[in-house]
Amino acid sequence: MKSIRDEKGNAILEGVAFAAVAFGLVMVSGLEIFQVQSEQIELQRLARNVMREHSVHPDLGIGETLANLKSLSQNWKEMELSISMVCTSSCQEGDIEWLSLSGGGLTAVSFGVVNG
Repeated sequence: MKSIRDEKGNAILEGVAFAAVAFGLVMVSGLEIFQVQSEQIELQRLARNVMREHSVHPDLGIGETLANLKSLSQNWKEMELSISMVCTSSCQEGDIEWLSLSGGGLTAVSFGVVNG
């Protein structure tokens, strides 16, 4: 009868067990990376669409535009986002303005032209 403390083992069984554990770890890591990538792509899309809407309808506020578009988002609907808007100079017509959205450790930046 074999004892648990026996030095002899089955190399095939140990190899299969190691491969199963390693495959599980790689699979979990891959799924987490895929989730983060999906959130980043959606945040970038949200920033780009907010900037586009702001360029087309400058009379609407950025916060209102963000709230409207965020309600359509799958990943960011319930999450808190911080927003910042920066102009390259005095925000005159034709100047470039930058929009930055941050949340959940991710940041997305988009740009547009003032009254462009």
